[in-house]
Amino acid sequence: MSIVEVPSPKDPEIVESLLLDLLDPENKAYALSVLPKRREMFNDLALKLWYSFGTIAALVQEIVSVYPALSPPTLSASAATRVCNALALLQTVAAHPETRTPFLEAGIPFYLFPFLNTTSEAKSFEHLRVTSLGVLGALAKVDDTEVVKFLLKSEVIPLCLRIMETGCELSKTVATFIVHKIMLDEVGLHHICATPEYFFQAASVLANMVIALTEQPSTRLLKHVICCYLRLTDDPRACTALRTHLPEALRNGTFDSCLRVVEDPAWLSNEALCCSLFPFGWPVCVMQARRCSVCISTALCIHSWFGPFQVLPGSMDGEVIWARCEICSRFQHFSFLGGQIPTKFWRPFA
Repeated sequence: MSIVEVPSPKDPEIVESLLLDLLDPENKAYALSVLPKRREMFNDLALKLWYSFGTIAALVQEIVSVYPALSPPTLSASAATRVCNALALLQTVAAHPETRTPFLEAGIPFYLFPFLNTTSEAKSFEHLRVTSLGVLGALAKVDDTEVVKFLLKSEVIPLCLRIMETGCELSKTVATFIVHKIMLDEVGLHHICATPEYFFQAASVLANMVIALTEQPSTRLLKHVICCYLRLTDDPRACTALRTHLPEALRNGTFDSCLRVVEDPAWLSNEALCCSLFPFGWPVCVMQARRCSVCISTALCIHSWFGPFQVLPGSMDGEVIWARCEICSRFQHFSFLGGQIPTKFWRPFA
């Protein structure tokens, strides 16, 4: 009796067969539903997608086929799922170092913009926006100035800012992540801070998000918002402007209870991230947060060495500091742990 061998799900021939199915109208839906689930199994899937004959064209065709259903919004859930599967495959191509550049040079991200410009609150449209943002996020998460230049040239920031104000929590989080990653590059930070109009547009959106978060707290989203503020303080003019445009909720401890839910926030425990945010040494409150989860809003106030803290006379005796932040004007009490913040960022209280 012969034994029929069941092909392994990691068998390259299965992937090649599914890629061919993308070109077959009868099998395309099945291939689109299966291939995204196999992304983690094959390191070279992005290469196969990009260089296989007709594959990218088939994915783009799937995307543009639903454009007529965007306005008026008549997109069905099944059609949205198929497009999202196609976008998931494009995200794989965008994330791979060998296909990222040709992906950008071909202008594939431009096909996503009609989805990002939609305003319908239906789940199918929100799913499209989040998945499209995932493709841009895959590009932005790589530290590549050329990618940042492409995103800036294609006006991704205005699209993200609008979603940051009007989207659901997940789409807001991804859009804020993209803006933050763009700002981490010097080219991106310079672009946002180049003119008062650009800066205040971004600052206004961030401030509105903070106000909204006071009503519906989200630690994950708040973390990205504060990271954006922290990065803006690296520009001297932006830091000066934030002294008068920082939301009150970040000054008065509104988010203390929200952030204390996370006993040891991963982003504060990540030494590499802290070093990137605080290149001259950790502010005292961040060292405290690593130990006892002091609110991140306090970290924001302490962070700005462009506006150093005024230290009360005699308060540095022993391990205790009383200081007033020149941004939020609050007197605060901290434990001085080992003097890891340079004294040049402190000055006597006047």
